[in-house]
Amino acid sequence: MLGIDVAVPCGLIVNELVSNALKHAFARREHGTVVVSFKRLNATTLQLDVHDDGIGFPRGSDYRTMTSMGMSIIRTLTEQISGTLMLDVTEGTRFSIVYPG
Repeated sequence: MLGIDVAVPCGLIVNELVSNALKHAFARREHGTVVVSFKRLNATTLQLDVHDDGIGFPRGSDYRTMTSMGMSIIRTLTEQISGTLMLDVTEGTRFSIVYPG
C-alpha cells in the first residue's frame, strides 16, 4: 500500500516517462516495448522503473540539468518523495527512482 502523498507523484512520474517513451523512443521503428515495474528492495526502500527498448536517451544530454517541462516535473516529483533518480542507457532507456517506503 502507498499513501496518497506518494501514490500521486509516482503516477505522475510514470505518466510522464511513458509518454516520453512513446513520443521519442520508437521514432524509427514500428514496434517497441515499454515496461513499468515497481518493487520493494528491502524493508525501507522501494524502486520504480520505466524501461523502453527504443533508440536510447539522446547522447550528450544530462537529464539532471535538462530544462524541458517533462524532465523538470520528473525531478521535482522525485524530490517530493525523497527519491533518487537514475538513468541507465545500456539497452534503450531505463529511468529508476529509489525512494523510502
